[in-house]
Amino acid sequence: MKLAVVTSNPHKAREVAAFFDGALEVEHVQLECPEFRHSDVGEIARGKARFAWEHLGRPLIVDDTAFSVRALKGFPGPYAAYVLDTLGYQGILRLLERVDDRQAYFETAIAYADREGIRVFRLHQHAILAAADKIDGARHARGDHGLAERHGFQNDHLPGGPWCRDQWHDHHGRSSQVIQV
Repeated sequence: MKLAVVTSNPHKAREVAAFFDGALEVEHVQLECPEFRHSDVGEIARGKARFAWEHLGRPLIVDDTAFSVRALKGFPGPYAAYVLDTLGYQGILRLLERVDDRQAYFETAIAYADREGIRVFRLHQHAILAAADKIDGARHARGDHGLAERHGFQNDHLPGGPWCRDQWHDHHGRSSQVIQV
């Protein structure tokens, strides 16, 4: 079977190919899908999959990820990329300056489309937002300028301590595992 991974990010396609380890052929397809607006990241992924299926007509996956902060009633949710581009991680952390509850989660929805329809698989990954001064200090002490520290994420509930790039990719990898079930 050949599976199209529809994304503008070639790294995601490589992650999926590595996960399936030759069990199926994975092809990166760069198709500009409209950004569907919805409060449910699964519905956004479903809309992108429908669009991609109409254009490609072959088995494919697309994904979309939300980042939700419990104290902010789920904000920014599926609008995380826009919020990070406009407010930045410091802006999100400022919204939480006097808030003790710093729990958050990532939700990735992977939509698989074939001639039988579209199925959506989800993964939730718990995270805790660190205080801005802890993020800046940790980043400078380690010389680490990775995804986690740029966006102020840490996760004390996962092996390895602070939220890091490997755990971000692990999150996407585990999302792919759901499809196999």
